[in-house]
Amino acid sequence: MLRLIRFAIYLIVGFVGLVFALLNAQSVPLNYYFGSREIPLAFIVALAVAFGALLGIAASMTVVIKAKRQTSGLRKNVNVAEKELAHLRALPLKDKH
Repeated sequence: MLRLIRFAIYLIVGFVGLVFALLNAQSVPLNYYFGSREIPLAFIVALAVAFGALLGIAASMTVVIKAKRQTSGLRKNVNVAEKELAHLRALPLKDKH
């Protein structure tokens, strides 16, 4: 069910993007440092959104890398504790009588 809802959302977003591109097909001047060029407005907007998404992904990578590093350290600690527990369970119990 969740896949169907996700597919419907992707379909709606794609349809809205297509309609936007068709309604804004006129070319606008894009001025950059070394010159200028006529480019369709929808392409410029799509390029800006993609660039923003890439910047967002790059900005969040530091958090993801820190979390993965912390997870790795915690897994090592768990492995050490499990080995110690297995060793303690293998020791025979001594009676003090």
